[in-house]
Amino acid sequence: MNTGKRAIHCSFGLRSTLVLICCLFLSANNIHASNEFEAFQKEMMGDFSDYKSKQDKEFTGFLKMHWVGLNSVKGKPLYEKKKIVEPPKAPPEKKQEPAKKPVIVKIPSQKETAVKKTPQQKPVITRVKKNAINVEFYGNKLAFPYDRSMKKRISGKIDKDSISDQWSVLAKSDYEPMIKQFKAYRKQLKLNDWGYVLVVNRVAEQLYPKHENERSLFSWFILIKSGFKSRIAYKERKIFLLLATRQQIYSAQSLKFKNTKYYLVDFDGGKQPKLGRVYTYNGDYPDSKHLFDMRIQQAMVTGFDEAKRSLAFSFSQKKYTINTTSNKYIIDFMKSYPQVHWDTYFNSPVNSTSRQQVADQLRPHLNGLSEQEAVNFLLRFVQTSFAYATDDKQFGYENPLFPEESLFYPASDCEDRSFLFAWLVQDLLGLEVIGLHYPGHIATAVKLNMKVNGDSVRFKGKEYIVADPTFINANVGRAMPKFRNAKVEFIEISKI
Repeated sequence: MNTGKRAIHCSFGLRSTLVLICCLFLSANNIHASNEFEAFQKEMMGDFSDYKSKQDKEFTGFLKMHWVGLNSVKGKPLYEKKKIVEPPKAPPEKKQEPAKKPVIVKIPSQKETAVKKTPQQKPVITRVKKNAINVEFYGNKLAFPYDRSMKKRISGKIDKDSISDQWSVLAKSDYEPMIKQFKAYRKQLKLNDWGYVLVVNRVAEQLYPKHENERSLFSWFILIKSGFKSRIAYKERKIFLLLATRQQIYSAQSLKFKNTKYYLVDFDGGKQPKLGRVYTYNGDYPDSKHLFDMRIQQAMVTGFDEAKRSLAFSFSQKKYTINTTSNKYIIDFMKSYPQVHWDTYFNSPVNSTSRQQVADQLRPHLNGLSEQEAVNFLLRFVQTSFAYATDDKQFGYENPLFPEESLFYPASDCEDRSFLFAWLVQDLLGLEVIGLHYPGHIATAVKLNMKVNGDSVRFKGKEYIVADPTFINANVGRAMPKFRNAKVEFIEISKI
């Protein structure tokens, strides 16, 4: 009996010993596995620490794998039909009887006008800094901190691997101070989205002189890190920068990706290379969500380089002279613009110095006039103060002009005059205006608060009287005969 008890006790003791040995073995294995995992974690963290964010590391890997071939789309011309080469003159009309119920225009008081004025701001002059990218930007002197590792060139042929490697270089660099400076200058200089693109490109030119592929990759990196929908594509030995814009861009090739159109941009105004089939990454960077808005909502801060001009016209047998002072820096900025849709020019009510100067001289002559007479006065100014020339003749290519440019260049054509006239009517008379796009021609129509006989159109339930700034000496209510019954596209203009 005792022997049995001892046998059982020994058996239990043996089992306990075996269990203990097993536990120690498993524990040792667990400790070893734990040490391996910790070592793996440390290795991964060390590798990840070179990147600023997890998504940058993941995007680098994504760029090595996921690409797709897309066919580019040829740029659509701004005009499907040729524009008027020589503007017609309206035949003299019988003197109209005064309106039974004329409405006198309401001219803003001097106090109201003064509030609208924006003083010319001094350009930003940052002293030249060592270890910084120093650039000239329309009379401003700007300095951007940068990491020297950014200057690394692309090695090898242009393909997904070399692009991924270059992204990795930029993503691992100390890029945050530079982006912070970009955003600070954007606010200080009152840059719109296109101005932001230009200053990024200017820095890229300094970082990578004579190396267009590196410039395109750098600009793409900064723009998507700034939240914009931008992408790159490549073909053979060339990398292309593309932007997704709110407004249609004409005569520019594009790619369509996930129902978003990306336009090829160029900064030298030259003829675009034919893209054909190109390769782009098959996805989106997570934080690049904003479309580029090409409108100009406020006057950009620039240096000041004066160009003076006098504009003469007659109205009701009386002669008038309007003196203008243009800023060449502003003109150069606007000249950089691609050909965007008409509504961009109509809906860019920037209060620049040159616009203010012209408005201030025209305003006193409108006092006491009826709305009809005031609109005719502004029509005569735009119709007859400027020489007429198509863009092909003046520039060699289609180049719509913002009002500031019309006040600077020797000549203008139909859309340029319409942009200027529409702004004057809104700013000086406070009346609603719409744009009229005929085949090969742009005009306007005005909503008056008094009855005026003549050609009119209806838009969103309202009647607008045709006012054509290119039909020489034509009063409001007279459309060019060739467009009187033509198909028309309405261009809505926001209220100032």
